[in-house]
Amino acid sequence: MKRDLPLWLMVAASTFGLVAVVIVVVAGYDGPSLPAALGAAVVLIAGWTAVAARARQGRQDDHGVAGPTVPGPPARLVLSRGDDSAGMLRRIRVTVDGEPVALLKPRTVAEVDVPPGRHRVRASMDWTTSRPMDLDLVPGERVEIRTGLPFSGTWRMVTAPDDTLTIERVGRRR
Repeated sequence: MKRDLPLWLMVAASTFGLVAVVIVVVAGYDGPSLPAALGAAVVLIAGWTAVAARARQGRQDDHGVAGPTVPGPPARLVLSRGDDSAGMLRRIRVTVDGEPVALLKPRTVAEVDVPPGRHRVRASMDWTTSRPMDLDLVPGERVEIRTGLPFSGTWRMVTAPDDTLTIERVGRRR
């Protein structure tokens, strides 16, 4: 069974690479050493590549959450992104039961039909995610969900990456 590296280890390796590049370039004895700078750059690139790959895999605990489907017309999720200031240059990926359903740019809306029943919705951006939102949807139900990365969540990208993005249920209509 394949195991992922822990997030803290990937971030630590990336930070080490970045610090090594800065030290080699700025505080080199007789100027920067090309082999040392290249080695540090490789560590940095490998660390961030691992972080990005892990973020794209999706969370294993989201797969298989869906309950049995209920007969009837599909439910509709209206996914929106609030006016979030910290993530304005990035897209937020929204998954339902671990499968990507939308990429949201700032101030955009996407509508997704899902079968009625139990589902888990989560938002992610790079290595950060929201808490999971579990929904029990009835046939024909329309649920609005808003996600974002407020500026106040910037520090949480390092301290609590699994709970950085906001996700909230805005309304419910039949």
